[in-house]
Parts: sequence; structure tokens; C-alpha cells
Amino acid sequence: MPNADGNGRPRPKVLLLITHLDPGGAQETVVLLAENLPARGFDVTVASAPGGATEERARIYAAFRPIPNLRRAIAPVHDALAYGSVERLIRRDRFDVVHTHSSKAGILGRLAARRAKVPAIVHTSHGLPINPDMRRLERTILLGAERLASRVCDRVVAVSEATAVELHRLRLARRQQIEVIPSGVRIPNGSLPTRDAARRALGLERREGPVVGWVGRHFPQKRPELIVRASRRLLERVPDAQVVLVGDGPLLERTRRQTGGDDRIKVLGHRRDVDNAYAAMDVFMLASAWEGLPRTVLEAQASGVPVVSTRVSGIPEVVRHGRTGLLVEPGDWKGLADAAERILTDGAMRRAMARAARETVTELYSAERTADCTAGLYERVLRENRARR
Repeated sequence: MPNADGNGRPRPKVLLLITHLDPGGAQETVVLLAENLPARGFDVTVASAPGGATEERARIYAAFRPIPNLRRAIAPVHDALAYGSVERLIRRDRFDVVHTHSSKAGILGRLAARRAKVPAIVHTSHGLPINPDMRRLERTILLGAERLASRVCDRVVAVSEATAVELHRLRLARRQQIEVIPSGVRIPNGSLPTRDAARRALGLERREGPVVGWVGRHFPQKRPELIVRASRRLLERVPDAQVVLVGDGPLLERTRRQTGGDDRIKVLGHRRDVDNAYAAMDVFMLASAWEGLPRTVLEAQASGVPVVSTRVSGIPEVVRHGRTGLLVEPGDWKGLADAAERILTDGAMRRAMARAARETVTELYSAERTADCTAGLYERVLRENRARR
């Protein structure tokens, strides 16, 4: 990787640090930044716990440094060892920017970067580090650690306006620290598979009739059981429909059992050909209890798929109710089914929403736009900090 720009000036060195590279929205953001930042004048290194399924893709675009003891759960011994590894890496490679993602890497990385006197320290909050399912002690510890880390950070990036409001309310960042940069997605360039080919690739025996889809991790946050309940209600009313769920996670087998053996509800697990999933869909459905800015919603809309979702966090910012999809209240699985039925049975509405969804994401949520905003943020922080010296 070249270390100077076309004028012979050193290219700023950026470390993108994340806890792990298992499939997920934050991980995809890191990979897309690693892909797009070099064209904007930065040398990029990615660091995380080794062995994640997305690590291979990160290595295509950037140098990769494993942090063996980095893990999501609170583990004092491993955390201390991981902190030491991160600080040694930062000091050895003398990064100009350390940009952390996810809670554990964000806490350890920001503290290590400040101790190593890194010129610019940025953290992206892909969603709040706490959630309603946490135990009180864990919540207290995380809030304290996040507040400490924010004091040594130049900017905290929120992926949505709703996340920015909550970060300030919980005192996880000062208002002047926060910058909203939505996580962008790849915009399909017209090479999407045909609907028939996509459905064949997913193993759908019946390739006629509407398909409702879900893509995500089978975690409590995503409420996959509500997707199954909504699907059963929908199939009673639109019997020629099919439902496809793509993704893995600890609740995967439970989700499969909840389908009751209905072969119209396909729980496929993890797949690499997610483009086929979106190309097969007529409607995308999401039932999350909380989110930052779910990439799957953006990916579905970028593929021209209307979205039916719960109205939580940053989702109303990207799903324009009545224009690119329909929103219901959290937990309202009947409402999800009714909204999906409404779109499926109104062809004119579905086509108009599909066009508007793709146009909105192409204009506002592309990976290139995210990289532009992120590169601009790095340059601004570096200038500000140089001026203070």
C-alpha cells in the first residue's frame, strides 16, 4: 500500500478497530470503509479478534492485525491483555487516526489511543451500548466505561439522529462531540439476479407468488419469533405467499421450531448469497425491539424492496412511512402482517415504494457517501488538533 499521495506527502494512517468480524452491520461498515478510504487518501489497517467470518473480506482491502484476547463479554484478564496488545499496535505503527467500532473495542481502543497520543480519535456508535435486556450491574459498568472513553475521544459518530439524541441523553458524548454519519451500503449496479434465478438459488420450490423476507442475526434484539408469528398470520390471508429468513445466531434452531413445520416459512440460516435473498423478495420485514441503523433495511431498499418494520430508533429516518414502506409499533406482530398484506395486495403501491426506496438509499446511504463523510471528519479533526498545538 503506498505511503504517500500524488504530491509526495505522507498519507494519514488509519486504524479501524472492532471487537470481532463476525457477520453484522458494524462489521460490514468497517469492511466498506477499508475498501473506500484508500481512494480518499488514507492508508488503512483493520484490527479485531481473529477468526471472524468477515475477516477474509477485510484482508482484501487493508492490512489486518489480530487482537487475540479481544472479546465482547466483560472479562478483566482478557480485557487487560487486549488493551496491552492494542496500545502496542498503535505505538508501533504510529497511526494518525484510530477509529473504533463496537463497545468493547471502543472502550479499550479509545483509552489506548489517548495514552499513545494519537492525533485523532473517533468512535462510531452503531447502536447504544446498553439495552433493556441487560442486567443492572452490567449496564452500570458499561455506562461508566463508555463515559470515561468518551472523555478521551475527539468525535463520536452516531449512525442516526435518534442514536445521537440518546448518546447525549445518556451522557455518552457531549453534544459538540457528536457527528451523524449513517452507515452506507453497496448500491446494486444492475447485476442483481432475476427473481426466478434468485428463488431457485434459495431452494424455493414454488417460484410464483409473493415472497416476504427477513435478513439478520437470530438474537433477542431482532425478535425473530415475532417474524414467525407475523408470517403465520400473513399466510392465512395470502396463502400463495412464502417467507424466507436468512441469518444465523443463537436463536436459529428455536426459530426453526416455531415455524411448526410450515414449508412456506423457510429458515435458511447463514448464506453468502444475500443478494439472492433481496432479489427474491417483494417485501422485507423487521421486528426489532431496538436498533441503531439496521443495514439490512438499507440493503433491502437499495435492491428496490419495500420495508415493513417496527418504529424504533433510527428506522423512521430511512423507512419513510407510506413512501418507502410501512411502520408499526414495537411488538405489534399483527400490525407487521397486516402491513405486509397491504403492500403485497396493492401492486401499484408496491411498485411506487420500490422505486422510492431505491432512490432514497442511492442518494443518501451509499457506501461512497459514508466514506466521503468519514474522510472529511478525519481531515477536520486532524486540522483542529494541529491548530491547538
